[in-house]
Amino acid sequence: MKKILLILTTIFAAAIAAAQDYVIEIPTAGAGDIARLSRAVSIDGIHDGIITAYANESELMDLRTILPQYAYNVRSVKTLSKSADYIDMAQSIEEMQDWAHYPTYETYVAMMENFAAQHPDFAQLVDIGASAEGRQLLAIRIAAEGDTLERPRVFLTSTMHGDETCGYV
Repeated sequence: MKKILLILTTIFAAAIAAAQDYVIEIPTAGAGDIARLSRAVSIDGIHDGIITAYANESELMDLRTILPQYAYNVRSVKTLSKSADYIDMAQSIEEMQDWAHYPTYETYVAMMENFAAQHPDFAQLVDIGASAEGRQLLAIRIAAEGDTLERPRVFLTSTMHGDETCGYV
């Protein structure tokens, strides 16, 4: 029984390793085509008349039968990850100056520490807990020097989702 389980696990792992993911760009179709398309692939968004979607090998085959009349651009995620279009992580505060990169966690912490150090008269770095990964959750408390309020009057927070950097601005 253990031998069979080991063989099945190995086959399953090999299948996952061989799986290929794709980024697909499709010219905007009609509403009916978009509805059919959304059942086959994961639509990320529509911009400048182009639908951007993601699919695995099986979903890509389904797409070819659902919308055979459309010409579309298909790129491998593995290829994309090595291209200039791929997200470039900022390794330092200097690389973050133009906001064209995502900060690494270490860069984010350095940015928060740097802001508090540059503005000690009104900014205080506060550790408000830990993430599920054990990373510090940081906040900047902004108050007049000597302000002893226990709780903030306003607490603003956000997160990063997809290609949005709002959580770091």
